[in-house]
Amino acid sequence: MKIVIYEGKYSESFLEKVESFLAPIIRSEVVPYVKESLLFVRVSIPKIDKNGFMYFGIIDVMVAKASLSIWSTEVTEAELHWRSSDGSIVLASDDVTDKEISFWIENMPSQERLQQVVERNEYMWKRPTKEATIDKKLYRFKIREMGWFGSSFPDIGIKIKTPVNIEILAEFIGNAIESYNQKSLLKDDSDESDMTNLGLIHNFSYEKKKKNVYLFTLDMGSALDGVDAILQALNKSDFEIELITLE
Repeated sequence: MKIVIYEGKYSESFLEKVESFLAPIIRSEVVPYVKESLLFVRVSIPKIDKNGFMYFGIIDVMVAKASLSIWSTEVTEAELHWRSSDGSIVLASDDVTDKEISFWIENMPSQERLQQVVERNEYMWKRPTKEATIDKKLYRFKIREMGWFGSSFPDIGIKIKTPVNIEILAEFIGNAIESYNQKSLLKDDSDESDMTNLGLIHNFSYEKKKKNVYLFTLDMGSALDGVDAILQALNKSDFEIELITLE
């Protein structure tokens, strides 16, 4: 578990107190459903409430691969509030080693909301079974899976028989991503019980590794079918592809 505070400086002693408060809550509310090693907590945007107490306006418990926010909703933001025992104002940047501080959370999402998001995450990032991996028989080129490629940032290696300008190849993949994203945006995602959200591919980078071998690294976000969509597009293209590796 990792806790990160954004928007403003903070002291190590303050961060330790935040972590000691949040860690037990995370373990009881979230860890029973997801591995703790995949989580990090983000608290951000320091504010002052009507009573003069400091607080952070958003608390997210993120699952690293899916980047799904668990502790925030479209309606409310969970808030981490704190105050000192002697009534003095405590800033996140203060050294609070010997300071007694009490924390509390307001707008805590319901157990039902937490369960919905955790179940969604488990569906999206469940390690694929042998039957659920890429069906290589559907493609005209060889596909080699380098371990499990169910990652938010998969690498797609493309080996082509004849030379091609990498910018042309990148433009083609960019168009395939744009087509995929447009399809995803048209999907009605208002039903949180619907586990078929396509998600969006955010961006990608590329480089030429050696003669006729090109590597594309994608920021998939929660785009489950993004890799397959790109493979399908390449399969229909005129590129003389010899091998594709997925990692």
